[in-house]
Amino acid sequence: PSVVLSELGASSLTLTLKVWCGSGDYWDTKWFLIDNIFNELKRNKVKIPFNQLEISFAKDDNDDNQTYVRKETIEEIKAHKAKPTEEGDILTSINKSFTSKVQEIVKTTKEKRQAKKQNKNEKETEIEEKDENKTN
Repeated sequence: PSVVLSELGASSLTLTLKVWCGSGDYWDTKWFLIDNIFNELKRNKVKIPFNQLEISFAKDDNDDNQTYVRKETIEEIKAHKAKPTEEGDILTSINKSFTSKVQEIVKTTKEKRQAKKQNKNEKETEIEEKDENKTN
């Protein structure tokens, strides 16, 4: 499994997650990963970006005390600049988390297949024994 930053959009970062699974496990794996991606982003306080519109106002030259930028915006900018490596840490965290979870899925899937195979072999043995008892 791997997670890579595959595109820088106008107001988005596109991450690509690649994993291998059996075709019979495709949908379970897909929904499991989507759920865990969402939860991991939420846990790391990553907000989902939506298209944004930036509006600039012309300041009235006669009013020197007027401010057109919200205080919350300035605080968000300062907080973002204070943590420039946060995105790298999140990607590393997501990649490690998904790697272990995908390995867990693969292990569980193998165990289920082995159990099905064993059940099938046991049923075939029972049928063979019944057939032998009928002929005797």
